[in-house]
Amino acid sequence: MGSLIYLLGLVFAEALRLPNRVRRGRTQRRWQAAGDAGETLEWLVLPAIAAGIWIFPLLFIVIGWPATLDYRLPAWSLLPATLMLTLSLSIRWRAHRALGKRWSHTLETAPEHALVTSGIYGLVRHPIYVSLILWAIAQPVLLPNWLAGWSGFIAVAMLWLVRVPREERMMLDRFGPEYRDYMARTGRLLPRRKASSSEVGRQDGSL
Repeated sequence: MGSLIYLLGLVFAEALRLPNRVRRGRTQRRWQAAGDAGETLEWLVLPAIAAGIWIFPLLFIVIGWPATLDYRLPAWSLLPATLMLTLSLSIRWRAHRALGKRWSHTLETAPEHALVTSGIYGLVRHPIYVSLILWAIAQPVLLPNWLAGWSGFIAVAMLWLVRVPREERMMLDRFGPEYRDYMARTGRLLPRRKASSSEVGRQDGSL
């Protein structure tokens, strides 16, 4: 059952990206990649994500490989993992809805690119990465195999460590003070707690 749920999740995740992939293909020439010394690492991360979330899981689902690395989990663990995957897809759907044609699977921007701060991006700066982290938590429960289950977690960790610092640097270079203000009022993964009126008063030096 876990394998079926995971497979359905993959199909739904790809369906969310398909319209933006089509729109992106029509405007490919207008996009500018963020080129720096980290570009090689970026192109190592993308195959890792493909292997960790797609290739190894599909090999496990279709042919049961590698069966020697299977482990057992209690039946009840399937429910929270399914809820976690559902939450992941819900966040991803909201992120793609907010981004629209501005979405890209690589670090790049278009000349007419505008900073998106509406929808879920008004709460956190990296909702798609939040979605991937939740996915990586659910994956080893839905796919109880040390390779197929945990490869996604490793790939997402690589993505987070390599891409997020470069992405925020790219956005600062592109949008400057506008992005700094956005960073000040949002968290990377969790909504930033708003200061109470008393806290604001203390910060302002008021009684």
